[in-house]
Amino acid sequence: MGPGLRPPRRLARTAAQPPRLRALLSGVPLPAKANLLLRWARKADRHAIYVPLTSPLGADFPREVIR
Repeated sequence: MGPGLRPPRRLARTAAQPPRLRALLSGVPLPAKANLLLRWARKADRHAIYVPLTSPLGADFPREVIR
């Protein structure tokens, strides 16, 4: 963080803590549209499903990089 910038968690506490921002920062999984196979099959998006995607801002997200 540069000088004068506040970390996101601290900013959420000072910005009246909107529920969506609080959920995002706490690591609630994000909905992700899983439609790649539908695209290949040329089917309509209405058949797509949503899968939970681990939030990169949550505590459970892996922080280590394996090389």
